[in-house]
Amino acid sequence: MAAVRILGRPGLRADLLAHVLISEGVEVLIGPGEAGAKTTVAVLVEPEPEHWRAAKDAGHGVVFVATSTSDHSEAVAAMLRGADAVIEADNDVGRIVEAVEVVANGGAMVSPSLIRPLLDAARAQEAAGGTIRLTPRETDILRSIDQGHSVKQTARSLGISIKTVENLQSRMFRKLEARNRAQAISRAHAMGLLDGPPQPMGGFVPRAGEPEARTV
Repeated sequence: MAAVRILGRPGLRADLLAHVLISEGVEVLIGPGEAGAKTTVAVLVEPEPEHWRAAKDAGHGVVFVATSTSDHSEAVAAMLRGADAVIEADNDVGRIVEAVEVVANGGAMVSPSLIRPLLDAARAQEAAGGTIRLTPRETDILRSIDQGHSVKQTARSLGISIKTVENLQSRMFRKLEARNRAQAISRAHAMGLLDGPPQPMGGFVPRAGEPEARTV
């Protein structure tokens, strides 16, 4: 059995998962490790963007534990972002351990309930055919959402008003036919709209038609 490194927001979910894996004889480490660590599988629970980066930089296989069973956008976005296995948090212990073993051996695994949403995402990508076009500023906002930023944080990083962010976000949602931020990210990854490195978002570079920044 591969050693497992749990990455994600500290809390009850991560603690319970660690306890479950340890009870099954799995060696568990918590938090980012040093380069060259022996772990081969990262289990992500409520991860922030830096946890995804840590798993990728270390070359770990990734098991993503989906915490929302009512909205599959979170799980679909995780698969499109690079997760090798997606397991719902309420799965039994055996299923979670199986996912770790499968990923450690170079395989992939997904909960049966997520197959339909993944198929829909793949078909949406095919149907889009590259026809969706986001403006540079809409893309900036999409990347900010993907990094886990709030509307207020996005406004500050881009140097524009909260109202402008909200308006551009609503327009982007309509283009992507998304109901919320999680679904927008899921569909953007499916359509390849988030490929490539993020663009710098530090300073304010006004674009035509945008209001000046205000203090928030």
